[in-house]
Amino acid sequence: MKADQAVVRRVVRVARRVGGPGQEHAPPVRLGRAYLDGAVVNLLNPKVTLFFLAFLPQFLDPSEGHPRARMWLLGAVFLVLGALFDIGYACAGAAVSRWLRRRPAALAHQNRAVGAVYLALGALAALPTGL
Repeated sequence: MKADQAVVRRVVRVARRVGGPGQEHAPPVRLGRAYLDGAVVNLLNPKVTLFFLAFLPQFLDPSEGHPRARMWLLGAVFLVLGALFDIGYACAGAAVSRWLRRRPAALAHQNRAVGAVYLALGALAALPTGL
């Protein structure tokens, strides 16, 4: 029971905090280093390769010729569309971040909402499994 009380105290402390994510000053990361880290993670991730090998061949008709070139084309289309969506998400996230940093009250409401979600999840986890 003491662990539950400690979790509740921690959640209340987080919910009352005025500052929020991004308030602390992290050392800047060089753009080239960030790109290299992302590229290495993607190259070592087998899920992407398995996705392409399992999903894309169903859209290829061997009788139309050059299945390998068409597979590369489908992969390139996927890459371009994914990059465009990622750029859109990054721009939207940057705009929301700027908006939140200019409005400390909104950040305080966000902290309270996150605290309420944690409390609800904790209460849900504490319920008997038969409910």
